[in-house]
Amino acid sequence: MTCLYIAVKINEPFEMDATLMSRLSRGLHSAEEITSLEYDIMIALQWKVNGPTPFQFVNYILELLPESAKSVAPTLYEHSHFQTELAIGDYAFVPHLRESTIAVASILNSLGVVEQDTFPFNECIQFVRSISNTFDLDIDSPMVNAVRERLLESFAKSSGYELSQGFVIIPKQVVPLNDKINAFEESPACVSKEMAISLEEYM
Repeated sequence: MTCLYIAVKINEPFEMDATLMSRLSRGLHSAEEITSLEYDIMIALQWKVNGPTPFQFVNYILELLPESAKSVAPTLYEHSHFQTELAIGDYAFVPHLRESTIAVASILNSLGVVEQDTFPFNECIQFVRSISNTFDLDIDSPMVNAVRERLLESFAKSSGYELSQGFVIIPKQVVPLNDKINAFEESPACVSKEMAISLEEYM
């Protein structure tokens, strides 16, 4: 109940007070208990509860689209949002991967289905460069390309069709992450290692 209380405060346009949450619990938890536990949770999380998600980053980035691309914006939003939702359920994306990287990779994949007559090539390149500069991200890096390919595969499995990549092409040669894998511990429960192994096969 307290986590729901915190989530509503962060993500919803209105606030539910602790008294209302207490009533929703049918008296099992008092307002004082909820606010007390809220403080304990916030301290444990070091107040790090409002980081942008890949979904939100997609919204922020696509606001930078030029006017010439407004006709394809709905398609970009739809495909990019779907990929970020798929990433949430993929354990490989959990550790050591910036949320913005997932968002950028999903947008680059979505740009692949856009026809040049609906989004001029030069303006598309300028848009991609603005993303790279804004996030200080090498969009041609091995990690970005690995994330892109994994998202493309997840998209194909979930939707039943593939996102064509005719506009923004993934380079054929990518440097493997063997050095990163060797740095991880050998425990099979190591999420970092699972991510590197999972992504390596697509690089």
